[in-house]
Amino acid sequence: MRADYARAYRIRNAITRAPDEATMDRLADQADAIAAPWHDGAHHVQWELLEDAVVDFRRSPSTMARTLDAIDYDRQYGGLYDEFPDIDYRTLVQARDLTDNRPFTGMDWEQVETVVERDWLAHRNQHLELENTTLNLANMMLSDQLHRAYDHGYGATNPAISISPAVPVIEPPDIGGLDR
Repeated sequence: MRADYARAYRIRNAITRAPDEATMDRLADQADAIAAPWHDGAHHVQWELLEDAVVDFRRSPSTMARTLDAIDYDRQYGGLYDEFPDIDYRTLVQARDLTDNRPFTGMDWEQVETVVERDWLAHRNQHLELENTTLNLANMMLSDQLHRAYDHGYGATNPAISISPAVPVIEPPDIGGLDR
């Protein structure tokens, strides 16, 4: 039953990637053909429990993971779930695995840390690039303003180095008698 469910589940997931409607219909028919004997057979309760568990793991993976962890703990050390049936436990584990909600192992955590560090570095570099772009833009604007001011005679005394045609420099009037 578990192998048939896994096959039907994978076929149903492939429907969304089908290139056309005819292929979608063919895949749906295949999945239905695999499931039909189990829906109507002696193990229909287990099939339906597996279907429900898959839906639960897809809707609320963290809640289901905590529930499965509690069942694991109680089965080892005694508690509310210490007599949880093996067949139901295997159903929950299969639903978790089919929906890719497997728990992390030591190696997985190293990979997660690497990905997190890589993403953090990429985010930091993107932020630094944005800062550099902003600073470059500010420098360009300031430089442009200084050139305009210089070109319009604010302190321009040498027309040879002016960017635009020289604008005459206006000297302040002589007030007479005051030393400059």
